[in-house]
Amino acid sequence: MFAIIIGGTQDERLSARHDFAGAKLIEEIDDSVSIAELAGMAGTMTLMGDTKVFLLRKMFSPKRAVAVKEEGNNDEEDTPDSNNKDKSSELCDMAEAFAQSPHTFIFEEDTLTAKIQTKLEKAGAQIRALKKVEKPKFNVFALGDALARGDRKTLWLLLMQTRDAGIPTEQICGILAWKARTMLASSRTQQERTKNSALSRTLITIYHDSHRGAGDLSLLLERFVLEAK
Repeated sequence: MFAIIIGGTQDERLSARHDFAGAKLIEEIDDSVSIAELAGMAGTMTLMGDTKVFLLRKMFSPKRAVAVKEEGNNDEEDTPDSNNKDKSSELCDMAEAFAQSPHTFIFEEDTLTAKIQTKLEKAGAQIRALKKVEKPKFNVFALGDALARGDRKTLWLLLMQTRDAGIPTEQICGILAWKARTMLASSRTQQERTKNSALSRTLITIYHDSHRGAGDLSLLLERFVLEAK
């Protein structure tokens, strides 16, 4: 079965999710999953012959990618994530496979374009459109202020809030990297310059490491906040 839940509050989504899943355990799949992996999941039965329920979030949603520049360049680029656009198109092509799978695939989206929705419905997707929920406004620059103060507890709490607000992790990393460079430029002592230079390099390394496959960017940022002294 192929189901899509659009909009709604967290409680409304939870209720709709369990309408589709019934009493079965729901297994959440990270958005880094590849199309090949999804195809394998859709067409493969378990050893015991039972069926599973998979949950995927914001796989069709447009995302923004903030390119983190090398140290010394103060400009960031906010551009559409072409990788996610390609994945959305490939997911549409897989719609019939999801609908015919013995397993249940539940996708949760904030919004869905009419074109994509029509294509998925024709392929057999069950659409549950809930009331649109306005995202709470979030001041992303508050993260930079917490970083500058060295307030790691507040920084971690704000980082968690960005997930609820649906702010792309690339944008958060870009804001923190920009703030670190600003701190470096305004350093008054050699000790401050050394500390802020290391901070800037670390954030740039985190960003590029995630794109080299060293780990999920959101997890790498969380580890950076929790482990920093």
